Order: sequence, then structure tokens, then C-alpha cells
Amino acid sequence: SAPATAVPDMAALLDQPGGFERAIKAVKARASGGGMELAEYARFATHVREHAPMNLLVWGLGYDSTLWTALNRGGRTMVLEGNHLFLKGMGFAGFGHPAGARVEGRLTLAAKSAPMPGLERLEVHHFFAKSFNTSVATYQKFIRHPHRAPTGSVPDELSTVCWDTVLVDSPVGARPDAVSRAVPMYDALEAARPCLASGKLKEAWVWVHDCSRGSLLSSEASLSFGILGESHLVSETGAKKLRAFRFASVDQ
Repeated sequence: SAPATAVPDMAALLDQPGGFERAIKAVKARASGGGMELAEYARFATHVREHAPMNLLVWGLGYDSTLWTALNRGGRTMVLEGNHLFLKGMGFAGFGHPAGARVEGRLTLAAKSAPMPGLERLEVHHFFAKSFNTSVATYQKFIRHPHRAPTGSVPDELSTVCWDTVLVDSPVGARPDAVSRAVPMYDALEAARPCLASGKLKEAWVWVHDCSRGSLLSSEASLSFGILGESHLVSETGAKKLRAFRFASVDQ
């Protein structure tokens, strides 16, 4: 097979002429058929660039993570990943056994040579998806009776920090018996409410990827409208349907 396309140092690339467009293309080339479509990467990257510096929360570690962190220069970017095997493959350590009862805080790079430049600058945390007690097949039940992530299954900062933007692109949620993305969506909305009500945030954005997947394969399309509300939809981009929802303090 052909060798994987290398991911450049995003922070350095963004400082070069045409770096923004080149960075997006580089991420898509590395992700190949996975990840977002090129137009979706461009849409979210533009949002991050226009709203930085901010508090940015991303569900799902990937080859795009260094781009989001680099674009949010001067802000805080927290990346959450639930697949401990993928974390190990990317060189991270510091998380407990996957059946553990509580997340362990910010992860550290164990490998001397990271798989891609800039990985050492990421703030990555582990989460326990199985503790969410959700599945793709039961997404309708969750819409009727939603709940937040159990204590200890996610970092405390999800509730204590006012996140300007949340991108929900994990758990994978591609099978009926898989853990759905319901909790990340609902957690984002519930965490934003007091921040908007108190004026700490003037607006909060929740982005949901893979809304093209129907209920037979996944549940993002139904969950995003059922939890976040179609009236808050601002845009829907690309073949995989990256949806952007905006909440303002006047909504409270």
C-alpha cells in the first residue's frame, strides 16, 4: 500500500502565505476517506479562525486536532478521545484501564517521537464512553429522557468551563449497538445554559458531524435536532452533513 501522507506542523504552516488552505488540504489528504469532507473541514476551520481565541472543546482525536489547536492560538483547545487503543497508537499515556471508574486528567505523550508534529501541544483527555449508557439503537429513548455524562466519565472541566464552541465527532457511533453521540450533544447544551444566562458567554456553538447517517446506521441527524433543536441550526455543510447550531444569551 502507498505510504500515508505526512501531516505538517500546522502552527508553522499557518504562518506561511496560503497556509490556511494548504493546512486544510493536508489534513484531508491524511484522513483520506475518513474524517470530514474538504468543505466541512474548511467550514469549521473558518469558524475557529474567526472566533479565536476561545474555549474550544473537540470530541474526537484525529489528524485535524493539531489544526484546531493551531487555529485557536491564544485560546484553550481540549480534545477528548474514548478509544484507548487509538490513544496508545498516537503515543499518549496517563489514562487508566478502559474499565476504570474515573478519568485521570490531561494525558502525556509517552513516545519520544510523536506520529505527527504538534501533537505535544495538544491538551488531550480520555473519556469512558461505555459509562454513558446510550446506544445508537435507543436514541429515541434518550431524546425523551436525556442525561449528562456520569461523574468521573469525562473531565470535570466540561461543566466548570464555559465552552464557546463544541465539536461533536465522537464516539464513532456507526452501529446500532455502539455508544451514540447523544451525551456529548446534551452535555454541550446543558453546560452552555448557565454560561449564557449569566452573561459569561454571549453565544455558544455546537457542531455535530456525520448527520448524513440515517437512523439505521447511526443517529446524529435525529439526535442533533431532537436535542439541540432545528430552530438553532445555522448551517449544514458537505456530503457527511456537518451541522452548526448557535445558542445566544437571549434564548435563555
